[in-house]
Amino acid sequence: MSKNKTKNESVFSGDAKKKLPVGKELNDGGLIWRKLKDGTGVWRCDIKINGARKKATIGRERDHITLSQARTEYELIKSKFRLDQQKLVGNSASLSDLLFSVAARDFLEHSKVQHDDYVHNETRMRIHLSPILADMTLASITPAKIEGIRTSMLKRDYAVSMIRKVTALLSVVFEHARKQDPSLVNPARGLSKLRSSPKEIETFSRKETDILLAGAQDFTGMQSMLGLGLFAGLRAGEVIGLDWKDVDLDHNYLTIRQSVVSGKLKPSTKSGHIRYVPISQSLKVILDRHSKVKNTGFVISNESGNHYYQVQSLFNRLKKKSGLVDSLGFHSLRHT
Repeated sequence: MSKNKTKNESVFSGDAKKKLPVGKELNDGGLIWRKLKDGTGVWRCDIKINGARKKATIGRERDHITLSQARTEYELIKSKFRLDQQKLVGNSASLSDLLFSVAARDFLEHSKVQHDDYVHNETRMRIHLSPILADMTLASITPAKIEGIRTSMLKRDYAVSMIRKVTALLSVVFEHARKQDPSLVNPARGLSKLRSSPKEIETFSRKETDILLAGAQDFTGMQSMLGLGLFAGLRAGEVIGLDWKDVDLDHNYLTIRQSVVSGKLKPSTKSGHIRYVPISQSLKVILDRHSKVKNTGFVISNESGNHYYQVQSLFNRLKKKSGLVDSLGFHSLRHT
């Protein structure tokens, strides 16, 4: 047990709390316990950095906030306050002592507004980076530490492409922090390249696609969903974001200008560019039939006329109906 931990626990010991009058506080370097009328306490903080002051309430003991949780939250608040002060004063102070958890949170707030793949960033952060790096300072994250993360992922059979994405995410967290402190060193730069082994592209067989198309015959919208993936190679988000005004059955082409990402319609595609996709004869038959039933709004829509949140749940229902429960996902139609 460290001396600091012993000191903190003695300051907030049961005896010290019991002897303290109601309304009075125990304070250890800015982490505060204030006694309430019922004998329990509320955790607070009072932080001073470069003449600036930050007060905040962390939580009450009766809400099960422990000393350990209070100390963790205190460090997060202090690091975030330091980052905020850094933004105000420019590059006059180093962010090397900033906790990774705070830098990551700051980047994700930026990513939520700026990036279509925010959900992927948040998920990769939560699963692969935060459990290992959250309580480390930026300065203590070394290339060797990142190599350890990559090696661990390789041992757990993660695809090289996923490991590259996680490494890239870590790198952009540092680059985002470097906007406030250019002296920071990005440890994810200059790492050795991971070699990916050739991966066989998985596709549906002709028999399977025939079964799926037959299973969707009683719902023209479902057949269009399949056809757009199978015969036009559209991504799932592009399928549910496609509007009839972008379907030209006279000249046989689709205009792909928008996509649904995490349930929200985005006025752009994954590449950021509008593209034009020819309508094959097989797809034309399906869309012609569908257009006689519905030819305005979203091509694939629910009863209210709104686009679906995602394609996979619809596709899973169709696979179950067709007896192909254990087969591939919707994206494999694009490869097929």
